[in-house]
Amino acid sequence: MSEGCNTFEPSAMDQAGSDGTGWDESGFGPGLGFGFGSSPEGGAGSMVVRPRVRPVPESEREQPVPWRVILLDDDDHTYEYVMRMMQTIFGVSIERAYELAKTVDADGRAVCMTTHRELAELKAEQIHSFGPDPLMQRSAGPMSAVIEPAECGGDDDAADRNDC
Repeated sequence: MSEGCNTFEPSAMDQAGSDGTGWDESGFGPGLGFGFGSSPEGGAGSMVVRPRVRPVPESEREQPVPWRVILLDDDDHTYEYVMRMMQTIFGVSIERAYELAKTVDADGRAVCMTTHRELAELKAEQIHSFGPDPLMQRSAGPMSAVIEPAECGGDDDAADRNDC
C-alpha cells in the first residue's frame, strides 16, 4: 500500500457476504439480512419471528381520569359576558349558557365541562384569555377558572350534564 493513499483492502469480515463484499443485498451488513437479501445468513428464505400481542381485556385497561373545568364567580362580569364566553369557548346553546351563568352567580362556581386533562387545561386557558367584560367599567380582566379531577358517581354529577 502506498503512503498517503487511502486504499481499501478487504478483510475476512468484509468477504462474509454472498457477493464477497461483506454486505448482503439488504444493505444491513454481514449476516443481518432482515429477510431482504438472499445470503445464507438471513436472506429471503429466513423466518421472521414476531412477538405475540395479547389483547388486554377492557376491564384491565386503564381509563384516563376525567377532569372538570370550573368557572369561578366574581362581581366584575355580567351575565351577558358569561353567556357569550360559554357559547364561544364551549359551543353551548343560549339556554345552557344562561343556566351556567345563573349557577356561577348563585353557587360561586359552575362546572362547564368534564373531559380529559389536556382539553380541560386548554378550556381553562381559553377562559383566562377571554378578556375583560366590555359592558362593565370595573372589569379589568377575564374570569377565573380551575380544573379538578372529577369524582364520578358523586352527588353533583347529575347537575354536570357532561357525565363521566
